[in-house]
Amino acid sequence: VIYLATDPPLLVPIVVVIYSKLFGARYVYHVQDIHPEASRIVFAVLRTKLFRCVYISLRWLDAVVVRNAAAIITLTSEMGTALAARYSDNFLPISYISNPSAEIPIEYIPIKYDFSFVGNAGRLQLFPIIVAALRLYLSEGGAGKFAFAGGGVMSKDLEKLSNDYPKNVIYFGKVPVSAATQITLGSSWAMLPIEDEVCRYAFPSKAATYAMARKKILAICGENTSVGYWVSRNHLGVVIPPDVDSITAFLNKFDKASIDTQISVEQSKEFYRSISNECFVKNVTEVVIQVRDSIHQMKGQH
Repeated sequence: VIYLATDPPLLVPIVVVIYSKLFGARYVYHVQDIHPEASRIVFAVLRTKLFRCVYISLRWLDAVVVRNAAAIITLTSEMGTALAARYSDNFLPISYISNPSAEIPIEYIPIKYDFSFVGNAGRLQLFPIIVAALRLYLSEGGAGKFAFAGGGVMSKDLEKLSNDYPKNVIYFGKVPVSAATQITLGSSWAMLPIEDEVCRYAFPSKAATYAMARKKILAICGENTSVGYWVSRNHLGVVIPPDVDSITAFLNKFDKASIDTQISVEQSKEFYRSISNECFVKNVTEVVIQVRDSIHQMKGQH
């Protein structure tokens, strides 16, 4: 049994399909991002008429990989629905296993910031809206302290925002992973903004890391998305609509200390176990073993 993931997408999976057909092997396909749909959202060129044929061809190739898999692993039911929608019978042998948290340092980190974001500051992360909301909030005397790190198309806007409001906003630019972790750990809230459509084809793995680090999560997305549902169901923070008015209204409540005090940074042991790397490996291994055992059973019947 071959274990196959979507990193890198498309090319390696096609090679595995060919190998499996030639040598009679079976494979488990771990879909952590759905391509080319996710790529099409990120790269506008794939949405043009010129590249429509390329997109359709890539989608067909990945559909072949998915359909020929002995089992599918993906992250959320929203992603599972998107995969199944490719086929007329809407049926796939899907298991849902969320990505684990990254390793969190044990040492104590003092809180320096109210909110932080580490990652790509782009349009899919709603940064045009976030920057506009922060400008409005800070221009009206907002007192929150924000830390941002990472690159992206909005990096110059973040740099200008930090220059205009140096007491409230600090922009570190691109930093090593260790420094990014320190920024997150030094914050009370971790910002998790994401375009609603992206949630159909991916799920931010940093969400589990924020939860494991005992950070309150400020999810900026639709309540009915997989991200919004995950944050709400597990009582990990607040989900607010992705618009300027909703973000500024939340921040004004934060300044007045009128945010829901029931939000707890400490969850059950079972929850933290479920987002640990040990649990992730165990769950993936169980799926692979189930496929292996079913193959042996079928061979025994013949």
